[in-house]
Amino acid sequence: MANIPNLISPNGDGINDTWIIPNEYVSGTNTEVMIMDSYGKISLKTTNYLNNWPENEIDFKSVNPVYYYVITTPDNKTKKG
Repeated sequence: MANIPNLISPNGDGINDTWIIPNEYVSGTNTEVMIMDSYGKISLKTTNYLNNWPENEIDFKSVNPVYYYVITTPDNKTKKG
């Protein structure tokens, strides 16, 4: 079973700056990747994920934001976190 990371630290240090998921879920696999914030607002929805989220800076305000993912494979298997 593939390990999907549940944490990123987009601070520009080159470590965990983007959300890197296993190759079985990225571009070319026709897998839907959706990322939403804690209010349910979709930040990303694609079937061509390139291991590059977040592409822009996240506004941290006063606390670290929480995001959720839903990955749906072509055979309708779902991973959430």
